[in-house]
Amino acid sequence: MKKYLTNPIVIIPLIVGVVVSFVLFLKIWEEKKIATAIYKNTSEVNILLPDGDLLNIEDGRNYYEKIKGEKVLLVFLTTKCRACKKEVQTISSDLAAIDSRIKVFGVFIQDQELVSDFVSEEKLRFPVLIDKGANIFRELKIKYFPTKMIVEKGTITKIITGSAPDFERLVKDLNLGD
Repeated sequence: MKKYLTNPIVIIPLIVGVVVSFVLFLKIWEEKKIATAIYKNTSEVNILLPDGDLLNIEDGRNYYEKIKGEKVLLVFLTTKCRACKKEVQTISSDLAAIDSRIKVFGVFIQDQELVSDFVSEEKLRFPVLIDKGANIFRELKIKYFPTKMIVEKGTITKIITGSAPDFERLVKDLNLGD
């Protein structure tokens, strides 16, 4: 038995198998952490919304000035993000309950065709904007998706990163409760 375990023909595949298994475990673990992203860095802030062009994918109009003049929820998303898909479903699940208190906009920096496909596939029920030139993304240094920002009259008052576990938590964290 001892001779069998010291044989290179047995040991090398055994070591390779252990290493490959460990690498696969780490990859699955990391994907699971990303897919089940929880709220991080929920913070009250007072930052002016940077200048930029927020073009509606439906009509091509720039909504930047409209957003600066109202109380809105900007949800920064990407098309390849699992947590973003979950967040879109959470928001869409009872959009009327949010929309009556705050207007919701999805914001992307990707190509309009990719974004349009995402909107169709995920059946988004709120307006979607493209940050033309990615100026707002860049100025705000957005690194995590989804990132939600409450903007009141041109000032960002709250930033929340990560996907809400459910609709009730989203409403609570946005301070939209009755």
